[in-house]
Amino acid sequence: MKKITVVNDETSLDQDFFNTLQDNVEEVFNGDISMGSIRVDNIECKNLARDYGVGGTSQYGTSLYIDFDIEPDTQYTVSVNSNLTKSNVYPNEKIFKNAKWISTSGRLSFTGLSLDSTSLASISKSDYGYSILKNHSALSTTPTFSEPQIEKGDVETPYTPYKEFSNKQIYSTNEQTIGTWIDGKTLYRKVFQTTSISSENSNLVDISNLNINAVVNLRGVLITSTGLQFTMPLYDSSSNYSVLFISSNYIRGRATLGSGTLSKCYIILEYTKTDTSSVSTTSLEDEES
Repeated sequence: MKKITVVNDETSLDQDFFNTLQDNVEEVFNGDISMGSIRVDNIECKNLARDYGVGGTSQYGTSLYIDFDIEPDTQYTVSVNSNLTKSNVYPNEKIFKNAKWISTSGRLSFTGLSLDSTSLASISKSDYGYSILKNHSALSTTPTFSEPQIEKGDVETPYTPYKEFSNKQIYSTNEQTIGTWIDGKTLYRKVFQTTSISSENSNLVDISNLNINAVVNLRGVLITSTGLQFTMPLYDSSSNYSVLFISSNYIRGRATLGSGTLSKCYIILEYTKTDTSSVSTTSLEDEES
């Protein structure tokens, strides 16, 4: 397996590097997530435009659609090659506010602040994505576009093709920030371990200190003394099943194991919060200090 060479105590962290790093960690820990964890923040492709489509020529119709994940109250810069100019189109005011043109012909580009989460929630997405550029008036020629780019910030940078980030997810007993939920809230993940679970519903983990707003994923794995592994939840038979659920600030569950006794139980919880002002999330800097 390829090993990582770090130059002068640091190196750039792209997709290939990250995946290799994860492979190295899995090899060292033999896949046992209880032995350690690693945290990496803000790894993503610069160009957020997954796909795009060309619209019609009618007045106030959409010329350019782009598919990307919109975050509320975020500054974006949009750029694209086009046969149109600033006089033909304008940024969609239902997505961006305070939009300012950077380049007005050849490669059109502008920067603007996305609207708040409530406003964005009312915006529908077509098969091609979101309506980005709309027509000032009826166009006499069919619009053409190529190499669209959406990046965070207010500075236009050279075009880079969109590259799907194959995130080999980080699982840790420390709370991890893993993305954004559909309502714009930050999404978190935390892994819990227990060696006790019965055939009757019982409290497994106290989660009252997590300040949870919504649970979006709850799953786990049971490992028996004989080496068998069962996913949670599971129903195989009346002698092989497991259940997980949330009730009164506890992760609760039960399980019946047909063979062997429980050796380890890992529970994976993904969630959003009502308020994060008093909660500290592990960061790369924290773990390095």
